[in-house]
Amino acid sequence: NLGFQVVQAFCMKEAIEVLRNEDFFVALVDIFLPDSTQGEIIDYLTEKNIPPIVLTGSYNQDIIKTIFKKPIVDYVLKNTLEDIEYAISMVNRIHLNRNITILVVDDSKSYRHKLISLLHRHTFNVLQAENGVEALKVLEKNPYVSIILTDYNMPEMDGLEFTKKVRKQKEFHKDKVSIIAISSQEDSETASMFLKHGANDFLIKPFTEVLFYNRINNNLEILDMIKKMRTLANSDYLTGLHNRRFFHTKSIDLIDAFRNENIPFSIAMLDIDFFKKINDTYGHNGGDEVLKSISLLLKKITEKHGILGRVGGEEFCLLLKKNPAKSLIIMNEVKDSIENLIIKRERVFPSVSRS
Repeated sequence: NLGFQVVQAFCMKEAIEVLRNEDFFVALVDIFLPDSTQGEIIDYLTEKNIPPIVLTGSYNQDIIKTIFKKPIVDYVLKNTLEDIEYAISMVNRIHLNRNITILVVDDSKSYRHKLISLLHRHTFNVLQAENGVEALKVLEKNPYVSIILTDYNMPEMDGLEFTKKVRKQKEFHKDKVSIIAISSQEDSETASMFLKHGANDFLIKPFTEVLFYNRINNNLEILDMIKKMRTLANSDYLTGLHNRRFFHTKSIDLIDAFRNENIPFSIAMLDIDFFKKINDTYGHNGGDEVLKSISLLLKKITEKHGILGRVGGEEFCLLLKKNPAKSLIIMNEVKDSIENLIIKRERVFPSVSRS
């Protein structure tokens, strides 16, 4: 389902042999193996820095408590198709986590390291700061952070004031970065203040590891959904290029910035000649194939120089951060590349073998 290479082992001895020759980013492991009846395989995988997702045939409180004393990612029942789908989603989550950065802000060194250890178990990249002032400096250097975990009571700048300052920055809006506040104060007013001033979620100490990971994963899933919705709203459904609305809005902002900074720019309109004839001769599927092929070519040539959008059926527009002379060179390259582009008809009509 995920396109990953999968290697099987039927006992701990086989697993050890496999691990001598290959590297893995995650392991799905049965808690009871013929030669590992006390979870020894989990300890071995942990030593190798391979996050284990534990499989078990039944839900037993004693077993679960024993499992969670070990640094596992999660446990999965193996009774139904839904259980398998959950295991697959967890494997994918661990794979994605390697490209996700989380900032931990807490003045307690021991508690900070505890959170960092939990996050590393799920393969996240982790940054840290001991107060709000230091955290703002970290964010300035690392604007790609996806989640911020912040304590409330901290010297120099507490978590609430830090949250307010973060939300004032456009690049750290709620739909781009999730802030999860953490506090030992159990009064509802603290949680309300954080949520009112920009936090996405709130955790009260102490909390279980299961709850901690659930909150992290839920916030990541929300960010993923927002990102997908934004992409769908701003992209052309067929070619994947910016759609007319987004291109127009983005271009206005860029042109204003270019003018303010006295940066030369050019705008180019492109129209595919005789496109109606293509649709009439080869059908709309053939026309779609042409649009996708030309869009891919345009993006490859121009993505380093500006932004590209599909603004009509066969019409494209380019905003280039180049003066007219340099833009003309780029556009001639575009024209020559399109003239030499060969789109094989058999991709659309298998019965036609000629190119």
